[in-house]
Amino acid sequence: MIRGAQAISNESLQTKEQLRSALGQTNFLARAFIKGDELHLYFTNREQCLLFTADWDRSRVKAQNFSSHITELKFDATLPAIPVPGQKWREPKVLIFEDWQRFARVAAESLVPAEAGHGIYLQHALGDAVLVRDRASLIWA
Repeated sequence: MIRGAQAISNESLQTKEQLRSALGQTNFLARAFIKGDELHLYFTNREQCLLFTADWDRSRVKAQNFSSHITELKFDATLPAIPVPGQKWREPKVLIFEDWQRFARVAAESLVPAEAGHGIYLQHALGDAVLVRDRASLIWA
């Protein structure tokens, strides 16, 4: 029983270390592929390719027209070939942090009313938020 727990702990530690390494690199390209309830997340550059996999169950957290899956990534050292998007695998867009920030900023600028002191209430994957525009036309959460 203790060996099994130690193996799980070592696997989790290896996943954490490899993911931290991948996210710390500026020359990695992140690509994701989804087939059914499987996720393959690749970080690649000319010298290296790292793979993280995940499976989720079919229960979803739903909020109106938005759904999300919660799963845990696992480092996969076997590194199967990168899938070809098509009938079996689909490739969603992966946003790096700077692209996500830019997307969120543009969305907020277009959604928050232009008049000072006015704002919006919204629900998103991580919770609720109120965005308000101040007198200097800056948006605050």
